Amino acid sequence: MIKSYLDHLPTGVYCGWAHVREKTCKAVVNVGFSPTFEGEENREKIVEAHLIEGGFESDFYGERMTLVLAGFQRPEKKFGSFPALVQAINQDVVDAKEALEGEESLYVKARRLVEEEEEGGKEGEGEGKARWVPFEEWSGGK
Repeated sequence: MIKSYLDHLPTGVYCGWAHVREKTCKAVVNVGFSPTFEGEENREKIVEAHLIEGGFESDFYGERMTLVLAGFQRPEKKFGSFPALVQAINQDVVDAKEALEGEESLYVKARRLVEEEEEGGKEGEGEGKARWVPFEEWSGGK
């Protein structure tokens, strides 16, 4: 069922929160097909997360990561060169940091809601609340 959400999610760059190794950090998340790499585009829609200020001492390939997409930043696009792609990613990180800062940010409020849900929520609440969605649910276990 969750995979169907990914099927209907517009391609593009999102800002949000990633949770891995008991840490929560800001993230820039691309949902799409990686169109810049001609001949190497993905056949299926994928999710790629760039964690911001995570402070991880080693990679975490193969570990469980959950994501909350809090806001849409821009559509996915094909760049004319790899340096242009890197420049856009760097700007995406700047934009995400700005959007996810401050106690009154809607995105920070969304993170609090998700953390409450992860802890079991408030009594009487729970149905219809946001939750961390494990990546394997998005990808159908692939």
